[in-house]
Amino acid sequence: MDLQLRAKEYLKRYGIKKKYLASLVGIYPSQLSQWLSGDYDLNTNQIKIIEDFCNGKSQYTELN
Repeated sequence: MDLQLRAKEYLKRYGIKKKYLASLVGIYPSQLSQWLSGDYDLNTNQIKIIEDFCNGKSQYTELN
């Protein structure tokens, strides 16, 4: 399974907003959306952050 699909499913499964993941990666939410649709390339460090996130190695705390 490619990383974009894994990331989409992870966000959906846990109800995490794309805005949060974009902030972890250090990109704009619009860039994350473009990457999820295959229209934007991330660098190696950004890919590692998303891989760690999808593998549960990143803490997620939603601020209400």
